[in-house]
Amino acid sequence: YQRRVHGDICGLKHFSSFKMQQDEMQTMPQVLCCVCGTLIDSNPTNTCLNCLKTKIDITQGIPKQLTMFWCRGCARYQQPPWVEAKPESPELLRLCLKKIKGLNKEVKLVDAGFIWTEPHSKRLKVKLTVQKEIFNGAILQQVFVVEFVIQGQQCPECEKSYTEHTWKSLLQLRQKVSHKKTFYFLEQMMLKHNVTAKVQTVKEQPDGLDFYFSNRSASLHFLDFLKSVVPIKFQASKRLVGLDQQNNEPSFKYTLFAEIAPVCRDDVVYLDPKLRQQLGGVCPLLLCVRVGCNITLLDTQTSRVVELSERDLFRHSVRSLLVSKQLIEYVVIDIEMLDSHNANTMTDLRKFSKQHLPVSQKVVPARVTITKASQIGDPDAQIECITHLGYVLKCGDSVMGYDIANTNLVDTIKVKERDIPEVILVRKHFPERRSKRRQRKWELRRMNVEQDDKILSKTNQAKQQQDYEEFMQDLEEDADLRSKVHLFKRKGQAPAEQAKDSDEDDDMPEVPLDELLDELDNMKLGLDDSKEPEEEEDLDEAAFQNKIKLLS
Repeated sequence: YQRRVHGDICGLKHFSSFKMQQDEMQTMPQVLCCVCGTLIDSNPTNTCLNCLKTKIDITQGIPKQLTMFWCRGCARYQQPPWVEAKPESPELLRLCLKKIKGLNKEVKLVDAGFIWTEPHSKRLKVKLTVQKEIFNGAILQQVFVVEFVIQGQQCPECEKSYTEHTWKSLLQLRQKVSHKKTFYFLEQMMLKHNVTAKVQTVKEQPDGLDFYFSNRSASLHFLDFLKSVVPIKFQASKRLVGLDQQNNEPSFKYTLFAEIAPVCRDDVVYLDPKLRQQLGGVCPLLLCVRVGCNITLLDTQTSRVVELSERDLFRHSVRSLLVSKQLIEYVVIDIEMLDSHNANTMTDLRKFSKQHLPVSQKVVPARVTITKASQIGDPDAQIECITHLGYVLKCGDSVMGYDIANTNLVDTIKVKERDIPEVILVRKHFPERRSKRRQRKWELRRMNVEQDDKILSKTNQAKQQQDYEEFMQDLEEDADLRSKVHLFKRKGQAPAEQAKDSDEDDDMPEVPLDELLDELDNMKLGLDDSKEPEEEEDLDEAAFQNKIKLLS
């Protein structure tokens, strides 16, 4: 009973105090402004708001116009360090606010935002709302605009890229093949993993690319990435370019020469007898079905899969005997599955890959009767062979393969004829693709590569365009290859047009829409744009040599 009475008394006290405050607000006296004489509610300054604004400026000491430096080469702003920021983005607003001095504990920032300006005006306008406490607890709020003038200035990285002989380390990447599809694949891998961030310049050469770096550690990290993607061997060298006689310190320029193994996907590889004996007596002619840090080879007659390491490739001088330029079109007349009821006849290549990625290349042995597309109707031209493409071929399909029987192998292969297949089928072919040229609903990103006018002739341009088109077709046909790169939706194509294109020609290989990424405009996913990657310290001579030995 006492607790109940005590609670009632407390409630009456709270109610009475609230009632008194409400009465005081209702009976707040009104006074005349001491400056203009306007009738206003009483406040600690006894001054109206308009008079306070004319008398007191809380933005005093805050600059109304500032200068911001912007690099035209890489489109970055100077913070420092130089950072990337999109127009009217939160990153650019944060950068602008950091340059405004005078915003402290006394002058508090309440709101900030951009005012639209013409893109070519080289002006950025930021609207700020600030508050500051003035006489006897009175708080004044004010809105004003700060203008930033954009001025062009080259960042140190762009200065080095446009100035010759500023690099310290050079990596020369080469491959002795007749096409550049391997370099197109490497280009997409580099863009996906952003490994070219520390590359000053990329120059194209007749048989490869040259990468220029400002320090040795960046080139070694780049070389380490290449070794994880393709089988390579490399050599390191250095050249004396200067000598500080006072401190007795020499200045060197370093060169790394990396050569990619001359074996590509869909090539026929010849193995010497010693290597075949180590692998358990496989066929001398094997089909290359995958290229990574190791090379995956397939015996199309026995469906046996073999992996060759980088060390074995260069030790035994493994080379391509037949390349994709020598493929011939065949037509399937009849097909018969071998042991179709046995599940063990289907071999998934994921078992032979360290990276367990989904692959479309499965091995289903089948006996097929084929004939050359140029000899259809001739019964004497029919050929019977065994292929691994039983899961994808049917009667009437076109298939690309190598005519081993009519190929001049000279004295390269010294084995019995019964060990060599007459025809090796490689992949299914879509002859209607050329007749029905249509715009793809996806596209790839490209690197900025400097091209020499002496090297780039009309013949080379046509050849590069053909190689790039073949690389795009390989991406459409191979889901495993697509999983390693980024494919983006093409600009300006409506979803209705994409659906219409996908409905046509169901047999044609197409890239599903769920595998395409939206336009990102070089956005960095998973990274804080406000934090510029720290400049890595260069290695000394001893550390550089130790790193070379580890990579070897």
